[in-house]
Amino acid sequence: MKKNLVRMSISVFILVVFATTAYPQWVQTNWSESNIFFKLYSNQNIVFARIWDISNGGRVFFTDDNGINWTQISSAKSDIDILSIVTLNNDIIAGTWKGFYKKTLEDTNWEAFEPSGIPADTAIWSLAIIDNTLFA
Repeated sequence: MKKNLVRMSISVFILVVFATTAYPQWVQTNWSESNIFFKLYSNQNIVFARIWDISNGGRVFFTDDNGINWTQISSAKSDIDILSIVTLNNDIIAGTWKGFYKKTLEDTNWEAFEPSGIPADTAIWSLAIIDNTLFA
């Protein structure tokens, strides 16, 4: 019994030591503390943050400079509530309660589109890209 307790204690100690030194540590970014995160998405060198707060509702921001600057690309005032988001080539593809929308980083408006096999009014909770193929 004592041997098992000693072995378990040593194992926990080794796990803690390796877990804190073997992996990169968190880095503070330039992000308001008043926002509540729902989800973070990353693709290539872009990170998207889907957030919600009481004052402003749901919004989506992106950064392409390691969190130094964040740019809003969706707001609660629009009729597009983004549930999931990915990038494919130069397009940002968003899954919403009402199907798919896309835009480029430079565009100001989202455009609805309907991939074959998925009705326009389908909620798109999750998106992934593998070898330029969109999975939903």
